[in-house]
Amino acid sequence: MLIDRIASRIAGKDCQHDEWVTVLDSSVHLSDPKCAQTLLQKAGEPATVRDDPRVTTQVGITTKEQMELALSMAHTAQPRWEQMGMNARRTIIEAVRQAIISEFDTFIELVCREGHPRSLAEWELQGALSMTSPESVDTACHFMKHQVVVDGREITVQRRSDGVVGFHPPKNAPASSSMLGLLVLLAGNAVVMKAPRSHPAAVSWLWSTIIEPTLREHGASEGLVAVTCGRPDEILKQWVDSKYCNDIFYIGGSQYGFEWERRAIAAGKKPVLELEGNDHLIVTGTADVNAAAESANECFYGSGQICMVPKNVWVEESIASEFIECLKNLAGELSPGPVTAPGNRLSPVLRADEMFEVMADAVDAGSSVVTGGYRVNIDNVRDENKIFVRPTVLSIEDIQIAEGLRCIEEETFFPLLQVVTYHKRELDRVLQIVNTSAHGLRASIWSDDDHEIKRFVETVSNCGILKINDSHTGMTKGMPTHGGTGVTGGAFGELNMPMVRTSHAQAVVNATGANRNGSSSGADYITYLEREGNGR
Repeated sequence: MLIDRIASRIAGKDCQHDEWVTVLDSSVHLSDPKCAQTLLQKAGEPATVRDDPRVTTQVGITTKEQMELALSMAHTAQPRWEQMGMNARRTIIEAVRQAIISEFDTFIELVCREGHPRSLAEWELQGALSMTSPESVDTACHFMKHQVVVDGREITVQRRSDGVVGFHPPKNAPASSSMLGLLVLLAGNAVVMKAPRSHPAAVSWLWSTIIEPTLREHGASEGLVAVTCGRPDEILKQWVDSKYCNDIFYIGGSQYGFEWERRAIAAGKKPVLELEGNDHLIVTGTADVNAAAESANECFYGSGQICMVPKNVWVEESIASEFIECLKNLAGELSPGPVTAPGNRLSPVLRADEMFEVMADAVDAGSSVVTGGYRVNIDNVRDENKIFVRPTVLSIEDIQIAEGLRCIEEETFFPLLQVVTYHKRELDRVLQIVNTSAHGLRASIWSDDDHEIKRFVETVSNCGILKINDSHTGMTKGMPTHGGTGVTGGAFGELNMPMVRTSHAQAVVNATGANRNGSSSGADYITYLEREGNGR
């Protein structure tokens, strides 16, 4: 094994397990599926897999009793952590972040062995480090506390931690996404992290080996963080039912997420959802065509199986041909390969059959395939029995054709990018389509016209993040990275700043030394109105 078995970690100690998940190097699944199956069948014999380099590690499955202990210990440890204060927590979380940076290579290797191409894994970690940077924390802290003096009274509006947060990262990028949990901690909460059974290695290693020990080294209580792994239905139900769990931070599919949103609310828990994306990118006639095409080509990161990549491009007719040709060339340069291959960004496609159904729907309606649209093997040779799919670009030459198509209305979690041509006079219609999308994650525009940019910013209110003449997927220090409305974030969806979303507002009024005659009590109500010029 690459690394020793990773047990659930609760109260600073490793748990005992009767059940383990074996994680193989993804290259074994790709090169020899039968061998992979044989290895998994032998996984119950520790001596058989311990010295096998094709085995990454084994991760312990958390029992119900262990999870209850994790929640109870987190509940006990959390108040002291909050009382340490924001400045102390910031110092500790930055120490954790630096510890992660020092293990950059190990992090990347584990994520690659779970199937992510190296360049994609590096992008994920760099993004996670950006969203937890001091600059990004500064942005969130602006929302955490505000003080003002009115009539001699010191008035403070501050956000207080919710308590214990159960954190459910997604299966497609669990390790990097789990680092949002650092911001949950920063708000003063305790965190119970659940690694997905399908890809548990990197996230379990990160939290058990780096984050939890570093927190304790800097004075955090044992139990503040627990690292677990198990079946999502069982664990989510336990969180909903537990008197110790306050929030459920769920990242994953919308159908499953909405079900648990309803159940959490019914149980008095706060759901924080990060679900689907169906992002739009607008390219006007004044845009830098090459830069805009490079941003659109980000659709194919992870073969389109990332929520925050662009899925729909709206390009003005005057530059449409040039843009599509540029995008075709960029997409054509991408090819599958070993996860360690330089520049490789493509992953096996899990929903290829659905992709071809969506493509057929669009083509039947009048769309055309510009490039791609078929399966290939790892060597980029066409093979309808393999699990890679060529990056695919569709051209749709009329807005009326586009409206109502599945590829426009639904999240396309595969390497399919639609390019819709519009006339200059139709920009307002395009903005309306973007703003009424059921999904509200990101939207971006490429334009050199200040008036067009102003219309974009003023019109599009349903997205958590708007990008202007910048990489659609880029993670910028100081900028929150997730969140949106509708199908993206659920009933309470908005820009997702975890420090804000896992805390609640509180007002404090300190009248020590103040002239209490300035109070707006019932007895002084008429006096107050007269003083403000509103007497009646």
